[in-house]
Amino acid sequence: MADLAAEFALWLGEQGRAANTVASYRRDVAAYLRWCDVRPAGDVAARTLAAYVEHIRATKRPSSAARAVVALRIFHRWRDDDATKARPELAGLPVEAADQDHDLDEETVIRLIEATKGDTVERRRDAVCVALLYYSGLKASEAISLDLGDVAFDGKVITVDRDGPHERVLPAVPVLQRALTRWLEPSGRARLRPGTDAVLVNRRGKRLTRQGLWLVTGAVADRAGIGDSLSPNALRRACAAHLADRHVAPAAIAAFLGHTQRRAPGAAILNEAGWGGCNLVV
Repeated sequence: MADLAAEFALWLGEQGRAANTVASYRRDVAAYLRWCDVRPAGDVAARTLAAYVEHIRATKRPSSAARAVVALRIFHRWRDDDATKARPELAGLPVEAADQDHDLDEETVIRLIEATKGDTVERRRDAVCVALLYYSGLKASEAISLDLGDVAFDGKVITVDRDGPHERVLPAVPVLQRALTRWLEPSGRARLRPGTDAVLVNRRGKRLTRQGLWLVTGAVADRAGIGDSLSPNALRRACAAHLADRHVAPAAIAAFLGHTQRRAPGAAILNEAGWGGCNLVV
């Protein structure tokens, strides 16, 4: 069973997961397999799985238990279905995630967008950060890695993770287009005299770091009155959830977020769903 956990970890690494995440998920899965008395994962009954979830919630810190549940969802989908279709979902397991407290409904996202309004450089930067994370569903690492050359056609198309494992070309919906235009015009990014081609820069004109992006989303959340610890990933999750609410096909959402190698949905699908147009007009 240790080999199975190792194979799972290897696959996670090939999907571009961070090294710390791979190590944590491998430990969670290895512990689960030991608890199941070394039986193949495909033979574990749903009630056994549920019992294990109850066990870790009773013996682990809430954040550790929630992370383990996420690891088990991914593991079972990989082990029992097909690795090319693996997603962090599994029927029969609770849907809690490690930072569920920050799941966002559309009203809350509207408040976040409202909290980025203003003509200062910082507010324009905040607006484009939130728009990239929510309207394009970018991971924090993808957002801070964007270069000016990744934005084309007057801000209507962005290329994410160029030449990377999750490269995709995404249409920039109207709200994101406006945020990009305001940020990239002379009164925006240029005023910081950036010494880099990065789209997102800090006050010193250097590429925004992951920690810097967390500070931005936390500051926006604080102004919106929803706390001061909002993670960039909460906006990415909200993107997926709200697209699903608009009946966008799961395969299209997976491609949009870079979970699969399929071509990301074009502007027509997003426009039909009202994404970035009629749902949150700013």
